[in-house]
Amino acid sequence: MQDLNSIINSIQKTEEEKRLFAKYLRETEYFISSDRRVLENKLFEKSGIAKLNEIIISGVDGGLIKQEMHGIDIILTRAVAALFLFKDGKLSAAKYLPSKIPKPEVTALYSIDRQEFEVSSSLLRIEKELRVAILALDENPHILLMDGSIVPHPMDQPAKDSKFIQYYEEIISLYSQLYKKAIEKKVLLAGIVEDSRSKTFCKILKERVLQNKKFDSILNKCSDTGLLYYLLKQGERSFIFRYAKDPQRNSCVSMFQEKDQIYSFYLRTVKEDNPIRIDFLNIGNPLEIAKKISSIVYPTSTMNRVYGIPPVLIEADQRAKLSPYDIELVKRAIFSKIGPITAIKELRRKRRPF
Repeated sequence: MQDLNSIINSIQKTEEEKRLFAKYLRETEYFISSDRRVLENKLFEKSGIAKLNEIIISGVDGGLIKQEMHGIDIILTRAVAALFLFKDGKLSAAKYLPSKIPKPEVTALYSIDRQEFEVSSSLLRIEKELRVAILALDENPHILLMDGSIVPHPMDQPAKDSKFIQYYEEIISLYSQLYKKAIEKKVLLAGIVEDSRSKTFCKILKERVLQNKKFDSILNKCSDTGLLYYLLKQGERSFIFRYAKDPQRNSCVSMFQEKDQIYSFYLRTVKEDNPIRIDFLNIGNPLEIAKKISSIVYPTSTMNRVYGIPPVLIEADQRAKLSPYDIELVKRAIFSKIGPITAIKELRRKRRPF
């Protein structure tokens, strides 16, 4: 077992290795051979800055709060799309769908295990977000930003024998509807992943650029954002790469007709925050689409020097957020109608008298 001092020393050593490695990469100016997976030769590029005039930027986020009880599980969800109109570089007007603060939807689930409870609650939130995003496309924004990726996460996929597998298929159908509508309306569609744990950028470096085992030790310790924090300067983005190395076999995208049209890159929006990952749907030339997305996301994400996220997503988050008070209101309403039956008792660990 490590003591605290050895852990601290290890962290300091690893961070210094990352910093020096990133410095080496910038000074050496490695080039990557572009192909079907990677679309650019340079490791990083400067982001453009779009003129924010008569541009509508939409952001979608969802809220979720849940509680396990003795006989049932209660889940509250809602989602909001914020639409910001910019004129002459400034916010001119705002609109919200379906409303500024929509009433949360209540779901009660019976007799499911804890793992299915986690999966089902996440799917309920995703469904609300996708439906609101599809609705927001009718407002013809120039760009629609989702909180998180624009593809489902592997953790959200139920087991094959789960009672929620059909529901998951409905969610996949909603993703497909979102993609098709964005393509039809020529709306830029991107997902902002705040805290990516992906290692795709590092794997590409290892396999395609450096090809030298002396770098394996440091690359094996790095997540993408862990390295890119030191590699990218404010206003720079990484090269653009296909989301999946093999879209036909990737569990996140293989079921979509648009599986070959999903790409990613990283962007450093402010000096004191980690880079964000941006997953996007290609609706034309992927290089040009990525440049357009970057040129809009970057200048709108510099308001706070330590939190470089587009304000339209921050606003959607604040409108969609749910609190313990919301679920308490639901519990009180149930209690007032049917009394203190065992099904709505809190779990024993929540009501210990000591």
